[in-house]
Amino acid sequence: MNLRYRIEPMGMTASVRGMLKGRYGLYDLNGNLILDDDREYVETHTLWNITLTQRVTNKVSLQLGVKNLFDHTNPDFIPSLPGRLVFGGIELQTN
Repeated sequence: MNLRYRIEPMGMTASVRGMLKGRYGLYDLNGNLILDDDREYVETHTLWNITLTQRVTNKVSLQLGVKNLFDHTNPDFIPSLPGRLVFGGIELQTN
């Protein structure tokens, strides 16, 4: 799900993105080649991102955002999910 809202007089855009990650199997703990134990699954979870973009001029925009807004982590099953990340940026159009 992605929701974007523009406030044209201010030159601002707000974006919210939600991702639902359904339950999925990860390990075969008992070695029977069947995922038949609840401990073998990653539970369903959601991840939320927000971004605010402010147009400064026709060619320059500033951006501030947060990935994984609610700081969801699961180091045992998803070690690549670092938790909340805050970022910023500057966009310069050269055309």
